[in-house]
Amino acid sequence: MNSRDRSFDGVALGAVFDRAQLVLGGNSVLRGVRWTIAPGERWILEGANGAGKTQVCKLLAGERWPTPTATVTTRRTRKGQGDGLRWTDAAGHDVDALEALPRIVHVSSEHQDRYARRDWNLKLRELIGTGFDRSDIPLRKLTRVESAVVTRAVRAFGLQALERRRFLSLSYGERRRVLLARAWVARPALLLLDEPLNGLDAKNRRQVQAALRVLLRRRCTVVLTTHRAGELLPGFTRVARMVQGRVVVANPSASPVATAATRGVRSLATEPVSPTGELPLPRPVLLALRQVDLYREWRLVLRGLDWTLHRGEQWGVVGATGSGKSTLLQLLHGTRWPAFGGSVQRAGHPAGTPIDDWKLRVGYVSPELQTLAVDDAMGAGSLRDLVVGGWRGSLGLDWPATPRERQRAQRALEAVGLGALAERYPREVSYGQLRLALLARALVRDPELLILDEPFTGLDAPTRERLRQEIERRVAAGTTLVMAVHHAGDLPGGTMRRLELRRGRVYFSPLR
Repeated sequence: MNSRDRSFDGVALGAVFDRAQLVLGGNSVLRGVRWTIAPGERWILEGANGAGKTQVCKLLAGERWPTPTATVTTRRTRKGQGDGLRWTDAAGHDVDALEALPRIVHVSSEHQDRYARRDWNLKLRELIGTGFDRSDIPLRKLTRVESAVVTRAVRAFGLQALERRRFLSLSYGERRRVLLARAWVARPALLLLDEPLNGLDAKNRRQVQAALRVLLRRRCTVVLTTHRAGELLPGFTRVARMVQGRVVVANPSASPVATAATRGVRSLATEPVSPTGELPLPRPVLLALRQVDLYREWRLVLRGLDWTLHRGEQWGVVGATGSGKSTLLQLLHGTRWPAFGGSVQRAGHPAGTPIDDWKLRVGYVSPELQTLAVDDAMGAGSLRDLVVGGWRGSLGLDWPATPRERQRAQRALEAVGLGALAERYPREVSYGQLRLALLARALVRDPELLILDEPFTGLDAPTRERLRQEIERRVAAGTTLVMAVHHAGDLPGGTMRRLELRRGRVYFSPLR
């Protein structure tokens, strides 16, 4: 169905899971799911990392199909109906899959990463406009009416300043806002929002929530997954929870997410420390940045940065979505370099030394790294192989892991609760579980410096707390930490200082 066929606009779509099963890589992910979603309902779907939330959304979107079972396949099924899953209209009648699937929109981190993996560097308006045909890439030129709708979506999601940019030049959070704007113009009958506010700062979260409220006033069914109570939208009256591959319908008042109080936010002082962020501490210098100008896609992101990082310090990096946090952390890691005239001095790493030698001393986690980890061309292999790559400073293995490497990788996976999943591949685990594997990869060498870019994205509250304690343990043992966050409560205890990026400039302040 394209934009010229709007006969189904305003007609919500429901779904019925009837003992739906899903097996991936020989592992049972969903076990006899029973769940009825009536047209027009608004559902919160909860569950721990790896419980199956994302896989349920993929089934609803037709991106995966339930695994046939003897129990289901012996029964006579109707045309277009999946084994254990069917879509319904307001009267309760079945809707053929060929008719239902084009009316469903799914927004997730995996959809966002797909553009980077395939190098689809579309213009912002082009990408938003694909929502009319519900395609990934443009199929035709938009009409004047459609172009006006795109303009309204750009304004609704606060994207005016980015309108002339291309998608892959945007930050992780900016890309998420573009995909939400695309969903806004698509007018779906069933909208699936898998952690929709990941990567957004507080201001952008409020703006996106306001824009989504407008979308939700339309007649459509919505299923939303989130691990943070502060990201919920009003009007979601139904709660389901994934437990061991099954859906349990719960009372909203009993919902751990819907009723959880948000974690206390530390006071962020605003007085400067020094022009370079230096502290009056007798600690050796690990990194020194002098007169650094930093560009991304030919655009100046940071200018005139002077900053000294001492051994054993802990820094929180904050700033609006798109302010340059990820680009700065890539510079520290050695993935990017300053413009001519700026310098980055690394202790024990004289000029001319291969940058890979430095990276072996650093544990690094970022959304971009996660995108590469599921790219088949990178050959990351199993989760254990992925962690071994951290020991070698690579992503993917060019020769088999040694017994010692496998042992170290196994211990690192067990430390983050993934020991039993070591043989699984990145595409066979949830987004949050893959983020945990990347944290294990970062920690496997006991690095001198941890550079973490939104490391808790996609993780449930108990897992965030457990990993925060693990990071605090490493910091207490002397590990230097630089961690970019949008939620101040994600910073581990003991974090000393804040580095804030604001309009290309850096401001330093103590963190109380």
